[in-house]
Amino acid sequence: MIKLNNKKFAETEKEFINSLFEPGGTCNGYAQRLKNKIKLFNVQRELIGIINKHAVLCKALLLNNGKYWFSYGTIKEVGEYADYGIQHKELHSLI
Repeated sequence: MIKLNNKKFAETEKEFINSLFEPGGTCNGYAQRLKNKIKLFNVQRELIGIINKHAVLCKALLLNNGKYWFSYGTIKEVGEYADYGIQHKELHSLI
């Protein structure tokens, strides 16, 4: 389980299902850890962003040609951080 801005992202289907019955709310999506990044998906398993190897949270936008455009921006499922310092510490602890 990954927590970003107090929002939970399950790494397995079992974690997502268990979050339905735990206090603290249901997961906002899924996360997949890779060697150099963490991919973030919404509940429908659509790519919504990544955390790259430099601990930067990048928003993913699907283009008409089927490729993704990554940019710095607020991901709806994660929400806006109140402070950059908090975001920086949280993302570095994951990478």
